[in-house]
Amino acid sequence: MTIKNYLFAFTILFVVSCGEEEKCTSEDWFGTYIGTKTCDSEILKDYSFFIHPPDFYVNDITNVILIDRTYFLHEECKIIGGSEQAKGNLNGIELNVSAETINGKCTWVATKQ
Repeated sequence: MTIKNYLFAFTILFVVSCGEEEKCTSEDWFGTYIGTKTCDSEILKDYSFFIHPPDFYVNDITNVILIDRTYFLHEECKIIGGSEQAKGNLNGIELNVSAETINGKCTWVATKQ
């Protein structure tokens, strides 16, 4: 195989692997996390929390998760709403979420245990 063939094969592999988006279900979000929670200027390090389903689903909407009594909607691995100005994602076991909550602007940066 020539260098040209190796480069072509590597390019195809790179394009295919980068073109795939990570898929997440609600179950992928559920679990125990440890990290940092910041609400306005209060910073809680080594903060442990759970992400779990709500007690019930409304209108068969099942892409709902609950973090510290705040509801979030997700689409695959991204937060798409729930509370005002919510955004974030789950990248493997790394969580990064920010939202306006009853406690002000909060962020959670944590690792799933």
